[in-house]
Amino acid sequence: MVFNEGHALVIGVGSHEFHPENDVPITFRDAKAVKEILVDPAACGYPAQQTEFLHDDTATTQDIVGALNGLAARVTKTDTVFIYFAGHGAFGTDDNYYLATHDVKFVNTGGKELAIEAGTGLSQVKLVELLKQIEAEKVLMVFNACHSGSLQ
Repeated sequence: MVFNEGHALVIGVGSHEFHPENDVPITFRDAKAVKEILVDPAACGYPAQQTEFLHDDTATTQDIVGALNGLAARVTKTDTVFIYFAGHGAFGTDDNYYLATHDVKFVNTGGKELAIEAGTGLSQVKLVELLKQIEAEKVLMVFNACHSGSLQ
């Protein structure tokens, strides 16, 4: 079975360019497993050419923004879009929520919680702006990130 209307963006940020101490390799493995299920004709049947997989050093802020812009440019109202993100999520020094990309810069808050330097990573403001450009009426997003319930 092929699901020609299916488009997916799967992101697994398991490593961080500036902060390897915060690497979470399982996020790459989780995202890879999701991608493999999506393109499996016996499972979801998403066309491989319509399923983008960004991970580690291909999951920079610029890469993710580019992939979301690419989705917006190619999908139509009748398509289905699936977006999966696995990685760190944290509040920034500007109190906005961020998804941690490969090139994110974390800051030390003196506590146990990670914080993200404002302007690095993918802010919820930018994410929502990009998502609004996607015309598909059926969009499913799954975020496997700390504090992802804070996304609005």
